[in-house]
Amino acid sequence: MLVAINDGRLHEFFQIHRKEFGWLAGELDCHIFGSGAPDERLAVVDLKRRALVQLPDKPASLFAQMLDSLVQQSHWEGCYDCTARFDCPIKFNADSLRDPGIVEQVEKIFLIQHWRRTRRATIRDVRSALSYFITGNLACEDVHAIRMSNKRNHEWPLRSYFHAAFNANHENDEMLGDLAAIDPAQRVNPRLDRFLHYHRNAEKWRAVLQYLRPVPGRIAFEEAVSPEMFGSHWHGAVKRRLYFEGDDGELQNDKWELPPRGQLLPYLYLDDFVRALTEEYSPAGVLERLLAGISRSEGITRHAASGKLSVALARNLDQELSVIKQFDPGDFRCRVLLHDNQYVENIPDALELFHVSGNPRIEVTLDLFELLSRLSDGYTPETKSLSLSSSSCGNSSRDCYVPA
Repeated sequence: MLVAINDGRLHEFFQIHRKEFGWLAGELDCHIFGSGAPDERLAVVDLKRRALVQLPDKPASLFAQMLDSLVQQSHWEGCYDCTARFDCPIKFNADSLRDPGIVEQVEKIFLIQHWRRTRRATIRDVRSALSYFITGNLACEDVHAIRMSNKRNHEWPLRSYFHAAFNANHENDEMLGDLAAIDPAQRVNPRLDRFLHYHRNAEKWRAVLQYLRPVPGRIAFEEAVSPEMFGSHWHGAVKRRLYFEGDDGELQNDKWELPPRGQLLPYLYLDDFVRALTEEYSPAGVLERLLAGISRSEGITRHAASGKLSVALARNLDQELSVIKQFDPGDFRCRVLLHDNQYVENIPDALELFHVSGNPRIEVTLDLFELLSRLSDGYTPETKSLSLSSSSCGNSSRDCYVPA
């Protein structure tokens, strides 16, 4: 039996017909409200909370299975004897997306998209995006026609998956637009930018390729990061490829001490957020960071806060005085939301910070966690680097006020 229904209509239906469908109503109560032990034969999927991706080091997600089905070697046997196989961007992309390291990085950006909560990706959204990563909206006939014409304009290298993943061609697609918001090309990294600046000319730029992991059985496709092709946008092109294919050992152990791949995205504390959701990061440590971040957002120094949640009640700039109210950190708790896994294909996507009395409480999403973490580590509310969307983060300090 399959029941597919809007959750509001579902509750309305059982208010009227509970007696007629008592067994099913009781089972849904067990699954959704935890009113008892549910029948293991039933599975409940909430499409508003459904996650096609999975946390790191967990069983393969539906996302990974979809990608694997698209790039299976058996589907691409016709390419072995193709005259374009040595410079075809489609084959390059398919070969790349079989590499486990690259697949992990691809799934990570979809995981971020899920956690940002701008919209919930559907299977159609993901399959469409992955198809675009592979083909770049080209067919085999298009590839041959471009090769025969010998006219490879600036769009040719943009067909590579690491540019397509961040919508470098500005396609009108909501899913690609979401991924473009975390494009490494938009992220400033002074050490890496300085390194690229000194290697941007025709004689030196190939030295950058030594920081890429080799992918066996794949063409090099160097023009996808050629300064001749990208001009002033070359820095961004290299950052995209480094995010997917960079060798962290080479990047960090070289004399340039370049940043690892994880620092190429806008989220500096993504790994900490993952650790918090999987409870590898102690709840006490998470709580301390969040409370310190809220206090810093109020303009209160770590010394003045003294480890307590501190909010400003009044300020006199002329007298350089601030009146603050402090709350003991022992009065607050932090926990993972959706930890009970009541739905299948569901992963935790937020923390909850709350007062022991039960009110107030606030959901700490990825964006808010990033903002409060930066504040906790020394950023000030006026720092230009705090460029996260206020609509995503909310007003962290005011939302967490405790009644006097």
